Formats: sequence, C-alpha cells, structure tokens
Amino acid sequence: MKRFVSMLLALVLAVSMTACGAVGSEAPKGEYKPAEQEDTLTDDAKPGDTLPDDTVPEEDNDFSLGTMQGGTYENAYVGYGCTLGPNWAYKTAEELQDISGLTKDIFEEGGVDVSSFNSVVDMMAECTDPLASININYTALSAQERVAHRMAGEEGLVDGTLQQKDMLISTYAQAGIEVSAMEKVSVTFCGEERWAIHTTASIQGTPYYILQLFDTNIGPYYVTLTLGAFVEDTTPQLLELFYSLD
Repeated sequence: MKRFVSMLLALVLAVSMTACGAVGSEAPKGEYKPAEQEDTLTDDAKPGDTLPDDTVPEEDNDFSLGTMQGGTYENAYVGYGCTLGPNWAYKTAEELQDISGLTKDIFEEGGVDVSSFNSVVDMMAECTDPLASININYTALSAQERVAHRMAGEEGLVDGTLQQKDMLISTYAQAGIEVSAMEKVSVTFCGEERWAIHTTASIQGTPYYILQLFDTNIGPYYVTLTLGAFVEDTTPQLLELFYSLD
C-alpha cells in the first residue's frame, strides 16, 4: 500500500513538474527534499513560519507552509484551508518522509534525474469511506519561471500542461494507471471560478478520478492541489471541503 501511495505521489509530482515546464524555459534547480520542512524554511523554523523579508519580493505573499490542528489544515500562503471528518487521516511528517523516499526511488527506477526537482509535500490525507485523497505540493520556481507563470496565468498554465498530456498519459501507464481522458475544466473553489485539470482513469479496472488546481502567482513556489477519488467521481464534493481564509 505504501508503494502504491508513493506511485500516486510520483505522478502528482510529474504533473507538477510538467506544469512548471509548460510556461518556463528552465526547470527548478535544487535538491529533492519533500516533507523536510526545516530545510525549506530556516534552521529554527516550523510549519507556518515565514521566510525573512529580504528573501521575498514585496508584491508576493510571504512564503509559509500549511499548519494543522486537529482535523483542520490551513495554508496562509495560498489562502485556503479545509476541515476533514473522522473518516480522514492526515499523514504525519514521518510518514510523508518515508513515502517521499519511496517516491524518489520510483523516479530513479524510471530513469528520472531527481536532482532537478525542488518539491515539498506539505499535506497528504486519505479517506476510507468513500475512498479519496488530498495532496498539496509545493514546487520551486526560478525567477524566469515566475515571470512566465505570471504572464501565462492559471488558464495558460493548464493549457500548457495539457499540451504535454500524451507524455503524462504515458507516464501514468507505466505506473499501471490507464487514462481515458485528461481535460481542462472550470470549477468553483472557495467561491471563485478556477481552471483545473480533470483526469479520468482506472487502476486494475477500478475507476480513478483526479482533479488538480494550480496556484501560481503568489511567490517563489507554486502550489498544486490534487484531489483523488476511487470508484465514483467525488472530486466536486472534495472541493467543497475547502474554505477561503480571506
């Protein structure tokens, strides 16, 4: 099961990196350190802290990771949160680190150079009834990529990612996920109309649905929210779990 979760995370990161490259001319540089929040912030920092003022342009949101208290996750960087019920379980920092290690192994087994990845898994939660998952991932942007993302906007990022969907579908297939459709959709998220990527697939004959939203024009990292649902497409209901922090 842990390896299966890692495979899904690897695919989430693959889409994130594809989206990053869809509008930028160079990939983020740095080490692959998912869930190592102390390395992403400062030596004495913890989730919810911000970087020093001199590292963040004035027009950007202060960089911070999300915070969790009980069943509630909130993320000031992207401006939304969610409260999950008793059927949901958040992965601990230790579990995320373990899963991320396996994810790195999966990438390397597939011949992917993980040295070019700079991603952090901020939150992962799973539901048992119905079977569903939520993943929030940060991906670093170079200065050039940040400019490109701002110019493209959310819809441009989605369109650019879908231009490479044949490659993504092939990547999914290598992991045993057969994709039948991958398309741009309009959704309502936290009271706003947003563009997203909706994927319809199957895993060993079981229907699997994925909805991904990208927050890009906020700072040195862009954030991918991935909602996954098995058997039935409950991604619209998963969207409703989120609320705006504004």
